[in-house]
Amino acid sequence: MSAPVVDGNTYVGFIDMMDLVKKTTSLFWGDTIEAWTTFWDKEEKFQNTTVDDVLMVPSEWNRDPYPPIYSNYTSFHALELLVRGKNHRLAVLDPTREFNKRITGIITESMLISWIRQNKASLGPLNDWPVSEMMTKSGEGKEPCKTINENEKAINAFNIMADEKVTGLAVVDDDGILVTVISITDLRAVGESGEFFSRLFRPIKKFKEMAREEFPRLAPKTHFSRKLVPRRGLFVTPNKKFEDVLTAMNDGNIHRVFVCDNPNTPRPLGVITQHDILKLVLEQIIGEARTL
Repeated sequence: MSAPVVDGNTYVGFIDMMDLVKKTTSLFWGDTIEAWTTFWDKEEKFQNTTVDDVLMVPSEWNRDPYPPIYSNYTSFHALELLVRGKNHRLAVLDPTREFNKRITGIITESMLISWIRQNKASLGPLNDWPVSEMMTKSGEGKEPCKTINENEKAINAFNIMADEKVTGLAVVDDDGILVTVISITDLRAVGESGEFFSRLFRPIKKFKEMAREEFPRLAPKTHFSRKLVPRRGLFVTPNKKFEDVLTAMNDGNIHRVFVCDNPNTPRPLGVITQHDILKLVLEQIIGEARTL
């Protein structure tokens, strides 16, 4: 999903998949699949774009929306930063080298979701929270679930993600039934050098087939997980519980679970993200602390 950017040994920021989505979609604004002559030029631009070109501004503070933390900080502090700062990941720095900001690791929302799932017994009554209440609680200030038809071009989906600043969309058929999900990580299907840019102008249904064929597993080959990418978007119904959503997130490999009205004809009503889960956990911890 992202990679830390360093200048020598000094951490300066992150480059993530959303940055790459924005850069890639900007190359093709207004183009069509018939414009083959421009593809070669755009492929060259894609290959020659540097990390510094993609980062937002030269200022270290402004170009890094993910403030670092030090390895001697608590995991609760990391949870607070991820939730309150609406970040997805944080760089972990060596506390003995404060001035050169040497990076020693990364902590992500997925890691905390994995840890919470493995220790869900300690969550107590939160495990039994109904999804309907979760939607009400986490829905404060949230936009409705974003959907796109499976016959739309993949480039349109990535444009929506870039414009709306969301990392995934529910893909529905002509009847509005959930069929799959397209996310910023699916951009990998264009190839490391952009050699398959033409795929962006295929229908989402076909684009997802190509992406799933080349990247069949939820996690990279070096990861312990061997689970395959779901063929359908994962969802729960409003009568399910917090624990069901946490289980569906599969140790942090699934970043969003949709809420649908009917298990047989699932039409998206909303979405619960990793961020929503962490926010609810943080609120419970704070609430328990206040009662002590």
